Amino acid sequence: GSSEQGITYLLVVLVRLKHRHSKTDTQTPTRNGSSNVHNIDDLKLYDRIVQFVGKQVNCNTDELQPGTSFYHDLGVDGIDGEDLISSFQREFDVDMSCFQYDLHFGPEFGFVPILWLYWRIFTPDKLNERGARKMVPITVLDLYQAARTRVWPSMQNRARQ
Repeated sequence: GSSEQGITYLLVVLVRLKHRHSKTDTQTPTRNGSSNVHNIDDLKLYDRIVQFVGKQVNCNTDELQPGTSFYHDLGVDGIDGEDLISSFQREFDVDMSCFQYDLHFGPEFGFVPILWLYWRIFTPDKLNERGARKMVPITVLDLYQAARTRVWPSMQNRARQ
């Protein structure tokens, strides 16, 4: 939605500011009413999320963007998805009580022809145009927002892809 686009825009601006700040200004911000303190705190949290994802998924953090999807872009599925979410919950102390694993990740056992055939015949709306099971994407931005609020958001209304 609109707030998600706003946060994505904010993160892009913060990343650009971080690079400019790290090259030209070495002063530590103070809490004297500076408007940058909140943004720097957000940037630090976002950087922690990116480092966490890079370590958990074993990927290059330079390639991670706010919209990077774990299932679609990074191939995180099955037990790897469960491990990622469990580690995230512990590391960032996020209430995951409304997290629904099967909305975001498939089963560990991979492709099962009989299950795929069942979905194809009886519930074709569960498959995307490539014939793969539709999942509600989780992005780097989703982890950032959850860590910031310490509560996993309901994703019931988000479209499956």
